Amino acid sequence: MRYVIRRSAAVLSSILFTIWACSSIAADISADIQADIPEIALENYPLYLTSCPPLNKIFSTTTSQSSNADRNEAGYLYQAGLNPVTGSGSLKKIQRAFAESDGIDSPGRFEWDAATLLTKRVKTRRIYTGSYIGERFSGIPFIWSSLSTEQKDLLHRSSRAGNEDQLGEERLNYLRGNRLHETDKHGSGFPSRDQLLGAIVHGVPKYIGAPSATLDGHSYQDYFEANRARTPVVYVGTGNGMLHAFDANKGEELFAYIPEALFSRLPELTTLTGARALPLDGGIDVAEVHADNKWKSVLVAGMGRSAQGVFALDVTEPEDFDADDVLWEFTDANDVDIGNVVGMPVIAKFKTSLTNGKPQYRYFAVVANGVNNYQADGQSNVAASNALFLLALDKRRTEPWVAGVNYFKFTLPISDAKSTNGMSDVALVRIADGSVSHGYAGDMQGNLWRFDFSGLPPWPNVLGSKPPKPLFVARDAGGKRQPISQKPHAVYAPANGHVVLFGTGKYLEQNDLGKNAYTMQSFYAVWDDGGKRIAGRSELTERTLLPSDDGNTLEIGGGSFQYGMSGAGDKGWYVDFIDSAKTGERSVSPASLFDLLLAFRTLIPHSNRCAKPIGRFYVLNTLTGLPAAASFTGELSDAGFPGVPIIVSTAPTEIAERDATGKRRVTRKLEISDSDSPTQTEKSLGRKTIVETVMTAGRLSWREIVNWVELRSGK
Repeated sequence: MRYVIRRSAAVLSSILFTIWACSSIAADISADIQADIPEIALENYPLYLTSCPPLNKIFSTTTSQSSNADRNEAGYLYQAGLNPVTGSGSLKKIQRAFAESDGIDSPGRFEWDAATLLTKRVKTRRIYTGSYIGERFSGIPFIWSSLSTEQKDLLHRSSRAGNEDQLGEERLNYLRGNRLHETDKHGSGFPSRDQLLGAIVHGVPKYIGAPSATLDGHSYQDYFEANRARTPVVYVGTGNGMLHAFDANKGEELFAYIPEALFSRLPELTTLTGARALPLDGGIDVAEVHADNKWKSVLVAGMGRSAQGVFALDVTEPEDFDADDVLWEFTDANDVDIGNVVGMPVIAKFKTSLTNGKPQYRYFAVVANGVNNYQADGQSNVAASNALFLLALDKRRTEPWVAGVNYFKFTLPISDAKSTNGMSDVALVRIADGSVSHGYAGDMQGNLWRFDFSGLPPWPNVLGSKPPKPLFVARDAGGKRQPISQKPHAVYAPANGHVVLFGTGKYLEQNDLGKNAYTMQSFYAVWDDGGKRIAGRSELTERTLLPSDDGNTLEIGGGSFQYGMSGAGDKGWYVDFIDSAKTGERSVSPASLFDLLLAFRTLIPHSNRCAKPIGRFYVLNTLTGLPAAASFTGELSDAGFPGVPIIVSTAPTEIAERDATGKRRVTRKLEISDSDSPTQTEKSLGRKTIVETVMTAGRLSWREIVNWVELRSGK
């Protein structure tokens, strides 16, 4: 699904994706103190029902959507899930269908489950990995004859016995899907499987169709015409260490990729305890880039909980993907500041030079360092700094990674040497030529950072003041820092600058579910006026929540304020989730934005750890923090894992007459689908809220052009 940035009136009205870069600004804290930062235990990542009585059901965890230009329907949902007992996964295609009258989803048509099709597959699978010869990296088929000696030795190792068992080739064939040596068929000890698809817990399916039709540039139109009819694909990472590419129409696997960085851990998948040992669950981005003098579609994905790093693939022609389309991997072996990338890498264009006054651009994967870059794994940064990376997408396979040449890094100081740290996602702001101007990122210690890319590499002023200081620090009413683990969003402020929106809370390890970890969490909208620091929540206007009579919704209220004024509370708004220090309510998934509409879901752990979590569903005005409709919000929801609400705009329902300036008002209905509810059937798609939004269209204003003759003649 592709999001674009567009401006309506004074509001930047859609989703801004994440991006990063790097310089050498060291943290002003000694290394021996930094080493005391506690590690985030990702190996025991939260998964309800794991320690509970067996329930052989598939539960939805994440959802992607597509539009289908060939039909009159609203498109399809691609719903991922897992079997919590066996550790196998599920990826289902469901037609979206909404009832017009009562606002509740009507059953959608279930078309296929990729897990079933993959298990029944008779064709030879196309699986690839990477290989190093010195510092030269290349893609290779994941077959025994293609592996290096070092890779074969790693597969010969039994993770259970800790020594070589010479079963490397059998182990590889098992990972490819061969059922011959499963426990119930042979005495080799490889675990039996009900399905070949690994569990999909936190990984979000990524739907990609034709290239964007909105881009331009040298030879882009030829590239677009050549690929406009290519097969749409759903990409998703799974618990068996694979990124899968599935035909979005038929559900068949086109190819899979296993990062080379996972090789030392692959034997874990052939033990009885390794069903979910390697969750490749980092974020995925796919975009068109111009590199090596040609256009291509590039996929960049974080390795998530499975390893520390990211990888890039050329997915221009997914049906014909081969080893030459494996571009690179970037891991903690290349730079110790990269950690477990659990957030969303983002592909973006940056202005890098001027030639005869004409700007030149370069495409980068922008990646937050993630978490645990200070983990004692032999390749760690004891200074424990957060870092933001720009990784060049035109890097050649024969080139080593060199800081300041094919990647840039910006390091940030740590605020609390005794608390966990890390940074997951960044929101970017792009200017008219599509290049990045600046961005925002939050960290686990509550800091909201601002990055300025308005200059040229190496961007010496990207972090503003020296030493760098955050734009804002999220603290509760008692002054305790609140972790930011989600991607922020940025919209245009009515005065100038941007309003940055984000929620607080953390849900990365089992300890996050314990009541002793419950603290007050909030949602913030803070005004960035050219990088001027905001002292704290005292400069924001509070929004208050009260339970409604029905107990299922909340009434929200608060005073008015105006951006750009000098009075107290005029730099944004915030709302504390009601009784969150007792209930554990937190915001850990990104919001969705559409014009002045903000929709997000929160997570509330169940008091019974064997039961699925619940949450609340909020729909607010982006700039004011007040309800988008009536005075109620925060509807209770039983969606077991918080995902991103899907906002679908219907056709205009009312178009007013033009006024004297040519301006008109367009009223639309918005369907907000809370589509991540756990499903025990293939047809339930969750709830739907319908609200109305009013947009300004037509001629917005008049301006006298006194030199129109010169402009027309091109002088």
